[in-house]
Amino acid sequence: MALILDLTPFPPDTGLIYKMLNDKPNINENTDFVYSMIEKYTKKSHAPIKNTSINIEAKEIVYKLVRLNDEQFYLLHKNSIPIFENYTHLMYLSTDKDIIFSSFSKMYITLKDLFGESGKHYDDWKGSFSFPFLIYFRKEEKEFGYIMNIHNIRSSIEFNIAKLIHADNENLERHILHNPFDEFPREEITYFIKVVSQSNHIVYN
Repeated sequence: MALILDLTPFPPDTGLIYKMLNDKPNINENTDFVYSMIEKYTKKSHAPIKNTSINIEAKEIVYKLVRLNDEQFYLLHKNSIPIFENYTHLMYLSTDKDIIFSSFSKMYITLKDLFGESGKHYDDWKGSFSFPFLIYFRKEEKEFGYIMNIHNIRSSIEFNIAKLIHADNENLERHILHNPFDEFPREEITYFIKVVSQSNHIVYN
């Protein structure tokens, strides 16, 4: 028995073609859908972080300290280079019983009262709070930006500071610690941290 193939083309299903052409994915609609799913499965914060700011006055400079939420901190952190931390200075501050830095609970409560709830940018095993900030100031008619994350590791409190750089800056290595730069030298960083640790000399904005 011979197998006869009927090669006559099927008439096009114009209804199906019309449906396929009109079922092209809507990019904007899908974007909204994806964000709706992100929102659905994201833990809701009962107290959204506000970008509260305070001014810290130095001899010739006023530093603007702005609270960041975790997402803002993450986006800025991608374009930053870390600065060496002066642990000797932090050890000295920890011995001064008259400042909030010497008390884990006082530091946390003071930061919470000033800037709202803690963020989540910390090690769950070793830490319990994180307060990320933007540091902005002008010096010699130039603008500078740094970020700082005040967080604890077990019983110690750290001030991780990083300098903001442009996304296309290839002159500075991003994955190594740097010495302080001229616009924000070690002595000014030391003074800045001391003021934050004392919770005074602060002008609300």
